[in-house]
Amino acid sequence: MHMHQKAILWATFLWLIITEAHGQLQLIPISPQQNRYLYDAAYFGRTEENGEDTTRLALPFFDDFSTNGKLGFHKGRPDEPDTSRWVRNGGTFVNNTIAINPPSFNVATFDGIATNGRPYDFANPFAVGITDQLTSKRIDLDTLRPQDNVFLSFFWQAEGLSERPDAEDYLAVDFLDRNNNWVRRWQQNGGTASSDFRYVILPINTSNFLHKNFRIRFVRYGRQSGAFDTWHVDYIYINKNRSASDSSLLDIAANGIKGRFLKRYSAMPMRQFIQNPQAEIADSLFLSVSNLDRRFNVFSYDAVLKDKISGRDLGLLADTTAIIGEFRRNLLVGAVNRGVGKRPPVVLPLNQRQLILETTFRLNTGERDDLVPPINFRNNDTLCQLTVLDDFYAYDDGSAEFAVSFNQRFGKLAYRYELNTQAAISHIDIYFVPILTNLQGETYNLRIWKQLDEEGGGARDSILLVQNTFVSYSDSLNKFIRIPLSRRIPLQGAFFIGVEQLSDKPLALGFDRNTDSGSEIWVNVANKWERNTRLRGSIMLRPVFAEDLVTSLPENQLNTLNPIVYPNPSAGTFTIKGNVRQVAVYDLQGRLILQKTSERAENFQNISLEGYPDGIYLLYLVNEQDIKIVKLALRRQ
Repeated sequence: MHMHQKAILWATFLWLIITEAHGQLQLIPISPQQNRYLYDAAYFGRTEENGEDTTRLALPFFDDFSTNGKLGFHKGRPDEPDTSRWVRNGGTFVNNTIAINPPSFNVATFDGIATNGRPYDFANPFAVGITDQLTSKRIDLDTLRPQDNVFLSFFWQAEGLSERPDAEDYLAVDFLDRNNNWVRRWQQNGGTASSDFRYVILPINTSNFLHKNFRIRFVRYGRQSGAFDTWHVDYIYINKNRSASDSSLLDIAANGIKGRFLKRYSAMPMRQFIQNPQAEIADSLFLSVSNLDRRFNVFSYDAVLKDKISGRDLGLLADTTAIIGEFRRNLLVGAVNRGVGKRPPVVLPLNQRQLILETTFRLNTGERDDLVPPINFRNNDTLCQLTVLDDFYAYDDGSAEFAVSFNQRFGKLAYRYELNTQAAISHIDIYFVPILTNLQGETYNLRIWKQLDEEGGGARDSILLVQNTFVSYSDSLNKFIRIPLSRRIPLQGAFFIGVEQLSDKPLALGFDRNTDSGSEIWVNVANKWERNTRLRGSIMLRPVFAEDLVTSLPENQLNTLNPIVYPNPSAGTFTIKGNVRQVAVYDLQGRLILQKTSERAENFQNISLEGYPDGIYLLYLVNEQDIKIVKLALRRQ
């Protein structure tokens, strides 16, 4: 028997799903037949010798993951490690949000989530075993000898802003020998946090490893039911003519941007922003810089603001010089927003419907091109942050380090936002974290409130919408599901969006630890609203607003969509009669089956669901002023 202990972090009636209860687990050896995980079979020891990949890399081998892109606000599917160096689909993902003060921006993160964003084992919340792996392409060491002193070095961190590995969890490094066997060369067990990245250097100077098909493999062992037991790896470097004391490189690197362009939000509707731009813009942003050299260094930097849609430069936010000490990991250098500083103010193009503002920090470090050719250490000298001004609000930065939930049937969570001018909410973006238990297809209530009855326990809440909705998981990490509301709701000033749990199974929503809107969260699990005072972070729950100002219409004119769907039940083909511009058909698992759009409101005839199984489907019917949801029964006999 194997003890796998997890603690539970409570805060009021909210709890972060970073851990789970005590329990005894039985370890079962994993074989390819037993394992149905979604990463490639190469990770079970197959080394692609059957003609599938003949790539062989030469030294030096280097990856600090900075070439995966300058991750900003919209990340969509997280970047996978560079497939010119690494075998694909190993489950690790490249990000710049979960680790703390890495050597350079972007790390490879290992947890219990597969490449598709789902847990490796969604059936057993206590399952443990091998999950994420990061395996190199073949590295040709055939001409080298032990006296060439080949070494591998890397930095690692446990936990970061995610969940701490337990004592029996581990991160390991294996080498592939000339007999095609994986040999364990390093292993670090969990149990303690490491807020700093730690440095490891390992020799590859035995003849057993000096062959043309050499590989390295990072392996994570731990919980398989979600983003638990998290490890981070950065700055992986293999080269000859090194030594065990080789720990210094002349590299000054950007490792993160602290703060955001807006004061209150990470993103907001353009129409709300233009009401008072200077009140919404933050005073300053900061770039965090690392020095991987044993000597202090002097560098210059600037920061440029750009409209990413048009490509136009909007102004210079900083242009100065700084000094950084030896092996310093988190020097902060600033950029002042031009509405506040001494330079001429930046003029934003406020006549556009949408803006994506790109703030780019650029280091000028004077690093040599020929220091370790062909490695370009300047790849980690530039870092960007995106600020979206479109049709939605967001407190979060688009990346979940935890999940947040409450364990009470009919419990409610409310999240406060505030409009600068009147608008109509049309959708809600939500990110459910697939963790512990699969709730796909279960129902919950979306809610919108104008006010909460904090004194009366909720009896006098000003409720604007209660909409029963199916839980639906996205197909990748940190990807929101956009839920159309049954009707557009005019709003002004402060309002609340949220969820109501309808069973004892906890809904797990994405929780961002890099931003903090915790004071805007309220919870009601015992007929009493409690304002959150303990959790620091932001829930991945966003209101989306209609482009047109339907708030100017009287409320009794909003419900103009009265469709007729026939035949219902249907044998496979049906017609929609009414002023409809868009039809979207979903199954009860929340999957989009088909979608049709017309340039004008009209009837939709002979819509076919041939090929889909019998059952209940949801039709979302939309025109300029309203949204209706109709249940359609598909029954062929």
